[in-house]
Amino acid sequence: MSDNDIELKLGRARTHIAEFRKKAATIRNGYCTIKPEEDQERQMTVMRISIEPKAPDELRLVAGDALFNLRAALDYIITQAV
Repeated sequence: MSDNDIELKLGRARTHIAEFRKKAATIRNGYCTIKPEEDQERQMTVMRISIEPKAPDELRLVAGDALFNLRAALDYIITQAV
């Protein structure tokens, strides 16, 4: 992995983040509710988060792409450091 590979991954992440911001701007007015629920199987309390309006599937995919590219860049950096 070269420094150029890292920059390429970071560049793609920046592109995805810009796309995310553009798409997310249309749903900024909404609300979030957080409710505790008892999970009997795991014997613990979990917090259920509900966001309205729901994010479009494409928005979630763009966020995942950005995170994937950021993680790949981090992997490249760690590989170079070792």
